[in-house]
Amino acid sequence: YSRPNAKDKPLINMSEYFAMAKKICEKWGISYFDMYWGTVNVDGEELAISSELLLSGEDTHFKQDPHPKGDIHIGASGYDLISPYIGEWISTIEHNEYHGTYNNPLAGKSAIFFGDSITEAPNDGKIGWGGRIADSNGMTYLNAGSSGATLSIVKTNRVITKFKENRRNKYDYVIMHGGVNAAMSSAPIGEVSTTYKVEEFDTATFAGALEELFYNARKYYNNAALGYIINYATPNSEKGGKTKDMSAYFEVAKKVCDKWDIPYLDLYSGTVEENGKTLSYSYDILKVNTGEYMSNNDATEVHINSLGYDVIAPYIGEWMKTLKLPEGVEAPLANFAEQTPINGD
Repeated sequence: YSRPNAKDKPLINMSEYFAMAKKICEKWGISYFDMYWGTVNVDGEELAISSELLLSGEDTHFKQDPHPKGDIHIGASGYDLISPYIGEWISTIEHNEYHGTYNNPLAGKSAIFFGDSITEAPNDGKIGWGGRIADSNGMTYLNAGSSGATLSIVKTNRVITKFKENRRNKYDYVIMHGGVNAAMSSAPIGEVSTTYKVEEFDTATFAGALEELFYNARKYYNNAALGYIINYATPNSEKGGKTKDMSAYFEVAKKVCDKWDIPYLDLYSGTVEENGKTLSYSYDILKVNTGEYMSNNDATEVHINSLGYDVIAPYIGEWMKTLKLPEGVEAPLANFAEQTPINGD
């Protein structure tokens, strides 16, 4: 309710706060009872709750002596007047149903995040983008990133190893990431194959290893919403290999994603529309050229810092909300010559 004669001057006009509160309620689908501007029907007459029912410009229904005039709190008679109308409003609220503009498909769901140290974020207290997305959307999650992991067999520490370790667990969302360590190792890029037979993928190349990853994603997590994150650019990297320009790796990654019908978020060369402006994920949002959101605030690093995860996680979360099991998902599986397991399975 309003209190135009409040003794505390900041309370005289609270309209900006409650206008914002209404917008937030509408976004999140939260019902609200507006005593500030709202009305109630009293014997067939619409009365303004604040000025005509509670007489907020007077002290009649507000706390009296020993409280000073203009106290913000209503007294017993004020509660007697307003409580029945709050009760009637409560009876109209429907349980467990969103009526607002916000409908979050991630809420209550589970996710697993595969990738390298950028996914794992071992020095970040909030556990990278996976932890932030889960916390902000009410999800359960597992960060299955592994520092130093690569896609191809250029190293023994591979992203696909985590697939084997977690293959018997069910998740609603399976988010994959990788490629920076391939570029750092100058691994052969390779080409998209014309087969769906896992034994024919050239896993010594980035393309073949990514196909192997997607094969196993389709095999073990075919009932989940799948997605792949293309890493942001690191144009000033001093970490060696081809980390300054990873475009060739990620162009072939897009082709592999298209073949396997895996949606991807392109943080490398992709953009997003905000307030009428087209923003680059890498250069405008993560500001990779300045180092502001890079590890140690150093533009020559490849890892982002905690602020970087804070900045980019909401965009990844919004992208995840668009993911679903693609139509025709069985088509690639139907082309498998055999369900060849991961080595040792």
